[in-house]
Amino acid sequence: MKNLKLFNLAIAAILFFTVTLTSCGGGGLPNGRYAPTEEYKDIAKGVIQAIIIDGDNFTTVFPFTGQGITVKYKYENGTLSFSDGVATAGIACEFKNDTLWWSGIPFTKTN
Repeated sequence: MKNLKLFNLAIAAILFFTVTLTSCGGGGLPNGRYAPTEEYKDIAKGVIQAIIIDGDNFTTVFPFTGQGITVKYKYENGTLSFSDGVATAGIACEFKNDTLWWSGIPFTKTN
């Protein structure tokens, strides 16, 4: 089960890094800092520390350095879309009950 969680997280990270160029567009998700839920916290330590949403900016914060990559995004019909102006890639995403489900990984809003 841990291998499946790690695999899902790795796939999400790989997909995210393939679309790291910014685009124009509006956001669609509530602003805030989101951290992996307790059950994913240990696995996520090596890949994603947090997600920060501010307007139409989607930032992934990495462990160890605390630095992140910010891209413009648009959330529509359960999909996060990132575009570099030429190509667009989408990642499955759902926001319900104050939890951001990004590529099957739950992130909850923190203070």
